Amino acid sequence: MNKNFSIRIELLLASPPTKKCQKLLQIFEEIKDELDKNITIDVYYAGMSNEKNPSEGYKKAVRSKRIRIPASFINGEKYSSKSLPNKNKLKNKLKGINTK
Repeated sequence: MNKNFSIRIELLLASPPTKKCQKLLQIFEEIKDELDKNITIDVYYAGMSNEKNPSEGYKKAVRSKRIRIPASFINGEKYSSKSLPNKNKLKNKLKGINTK
């Protein structure tokens, strides 16, 4: 499979991470390992500065103060907030993203 383009996942987690935050990270890491796609996972911790350059969608959501932790973004678009996503639905969504 051509892995020229990456799917960018951004996760906003509590600091220190709660059990729900840890589970969200685990879900994304498991799917990353299961799929034959180039997936990058960037993790940000609430209230902490980060060394990565967040996407515009992530920055806009955080500035709005309406984002709930834990939150996930796929290619700059909010995917989940406060509740954990369904792993199978998430996996199917990521499968459907063209990375060619």
